[in-house]
Order: sequence, then structure tokens, then C-alpha cells
Amino acid sequence: MDRGCLTINAQLQQFEPLITLIQAELAHIGTNLARPSIQTSQTFSEWYLEATQRLSRHCANNSVRAISRREVELMCRCGMSAINLRHAIEIVTDYCAALEPRGGQLRLIETSKSARITLNSLRTETTTTSLLVDVIGLFSFYQLFQWLIGVPIPVQQLLLGKVQREHTLPFLVLFGAPMLTTQEDFSFDFPSHFLDMPMVRRPNEFGEFFRVHPCGIFDRSQTPLGHQVESLLVASYQLGQPAPTQEDLAATFGLSLSTFRRKLENHNQDFLSIRNRAKLTVAKDKLANSQAPISEISSSLGFSDASAFRRYFKHMTSRTPSDWRLNVSAKGL
Repeated sequence: MDRGCLTINAQLQQFEPLITLIQAELAHIGTNLARPSIQTSQTFSEWYLEATQRLSRHCANNSVRAISRREVELMCRCGMSAINLRHAIEIVTDYCAALEPRGGQLRLIETSKSARITLNSLRTETTTTSLLVDVIGLFSFYQLFQWLIGVPIPVQQLLLGKVQREHTLPFLVLFGAPMLTTQEDFSFDFPSHFLDMPMVRRPNEFGEFFRVHPCGIFDRSQTPLGHQVESLLVASYQLGQPAPTQEDLAATFGLSLSTFRRKLENHNQDFLSIRNRAKLTVAKDKLANSQAPISEISSSLGFSDASAFRRYFKHMTSRTPSDWRLNVSAKGL
């Protein structure tokens, strides 16, 4: 069966925060779009496309019009002429520069182990609607790049600039990755070896891809369950909410508890290890990017006291939280 026609009833619950946020912004700008009543990912994608295009048009002003669908298509087709992913990113970056400021500013920052794609929309005025449009724009690039190489690109970390923390959960569904809200621009990190992966797409495949680009978000089969679980746990700890239990998570993914555990085991993962990694991600973020006392961080992560948190952190990193914070500060990270 065509992936675009797969039923998504079991997955819809994951996208409820995204639907709610988009509808709230549509209402805020004075436009109405009926809530999607859908049976297939194709119809849901069409709703998503219409909604996001309305938001994009609203963010454009008289001097800077929104990028047209035709211009986006040409950008994607240009990317197909690349040799590998690094080359594709360079081509798309140049294309955006030619449209500046309408195309925003795209950058690739590469290290030996990781790569970061950063988007600066170059907006002169920031609103809640424009922030939403910018995140959707970053996701569009992400979808294009992984489609070009024919394999999912695992996002290691998502960095969102000025998005309010209560609005972050929907974006976990889009990227399926731990997220921090400490940066000025919008960016995502992924393993740098993906940059050398060759282009695999052919011109005859483009029509089907672009018809609903960037809406391949409604088939989550390519995202490992453990990665999605870790993302949701990170979000809960960052937002200061009670962390979901295994039962909660199984229900979220439309699985029985036994099936949920078995799927994790099939990938040599277990809930306790995933939860520990999620806590460590948030602990490092809070230690590096806030002056919160150790006791406060400990409490926010559900530890019984600061001593328990210190023992956990040293077990995971071989350093105490205070030593780790001082080391990060000394390096200027």
C-alpha cells in the first residue's frame, strides 16, 4: 500500500498538540480552517499544507512576500542535482541566499562527529506565528535532505530559539529528538557521516514527494520507538511535568504494555536506560545554560534529594554535577 494512503488513526494522538497549536495560531490571525477529520495520511497532509501556507502568507508583509510553492519546488529540484548530502546542503544554502531575505539564511556547521543545520529567518519582527512558521521551515529542510539520500537522518538534538516552552511538545513529534530552547536561531544536529551519503533520488520520483512536501511526518514507522520515547521523556523533564510511565507511553503509541516492552527489547533497549539518558540530557542542559542550584535540578528530574542526583550524575559521566558545570563554563560552551 502507498505510504501516503496509510491509515493514521493509531498515530493521530501524537499529533494532537501540533493540530491544537496550528489551529490556535490560525484563529489568532483571523482565519478559519476546519479541524481535520481524516482517515489517511494524504488528507491529513493536505490539511497541514493548507494551514501552514496560510500562516506563511500572514507572516509576509508588503515589502517581503512569502516564498511561493513554485520557488520551493525549484529549490528541491536543485538539491537533486547534488553528488552527496553535503553538496545538496550547499546548493540549497546558495538558493536561499539568492532569495534573501525571503529565503532566510541557512548554514551548515560541521565538526568531526556531528553536523548542524541552522536557519535564521532574517525577520525584522518576531511573533508567535512567525516562530511557528520558522520551525515548520526548518522541518521542511530536514524532510528534503533525508528524502534525497533515501534514509532517515537521526536528529541528535533540536535547538529552538525563542519558542515558549509550553509550545515545544508539538515539535518533538516533528523531529523525534531531544530539544533545547537556549539558542538564538533554529537548528538541528545529526551525525556528520551522513554528509557523505550519495543522492539516490531520480527525477521521476519527485512528483510524488513534492505533492505533500514537507508532510511525511505522519508515517512514524521509520523513527525507532526508543528514540521517540526518549524525546517525550526529555520534553516532560524540560517542562517540569511528571514523566510519563511505561503505561502512559504505550497508550500514546497505541500499543499494549507487553508489545511496547517487546519492541524496545527487539532493539536492545529498555525503559530504564532510555529514562536515564533523557534525565542526563536535561541535567546537562540545565547545568550548562542556567544558574539553577543542584538541589533544584535534582528535584525537577524526580530525584529524592541532591545526593541521589549527584550519585546518578557521577555514575553517568564520571564527574559530579558541579565539576561538570565548571568544566563547561571554562570551555565557554
